Amino acid sequence: MSQKIFTKNFGELDVVRSWQDGPYHVAKLTNGSYAHITGLPVTSKDELRAVLVGQEYRDAEEWFDNRHKAATEDTPLRIMDDNGSFIFEDGSAIETVSQIIQSVKPGAFLEVVLAWFTAKRQKDAMDQRKEDLALKTAATTEKPKPLSKPTVDARAKAKARKAIQAKKASQKPKALPEVKV
Repeated sequence: MSQKIFTKNFGELDVVRSWQDGPYHVAKLTNGSYAHITGLPVTSKDELRAVLVGQEYRDAEEWFDNRHKAATEDTPLRIMDDNGSFIFEDGSAIETVSQIIQSVKPGAFLEVVLAWFTAKRQKDAMDQRKEDLALKTAATTEKPKPLSKPTVDARAKAKARKAIQAKKASQKPKALPEVKV
């Protein structure tokens, strides 16, 4: 039975078993290849020797020595698509890092494919976040309600009252006619 391990840069790994000793944490994937639990490929037998012993090491060493022979016989080669991405020769997409590890020889090309895969995953995640944000914003955006009555600042009201009172005070009252009794 396998376990899915989710990695930040490489997505999910289907792990059959894993071993850890010190800084090394190596996993055997469901397709028979070995990788670090972070998703990076095993690049030397020393990395396997650091965590495996006995028959497990011999099996991993045999895989390491023959990994590209099996890959070229069993899986189609990868080619670059028109848009600059890597795909299977039959046109299907590369979906997991274990497919890359199993079929690409160590070296500069493997580093390029892994960098492309990481950038693709980050771009896909960013696009998904933007889409989610746009949907959330569209769902929560409401038109502002119009004000029912215009509001007047309290200071403006007080100033207007004083001006009215001053105007009334400045006006002289009319003299009343004299009444003789």
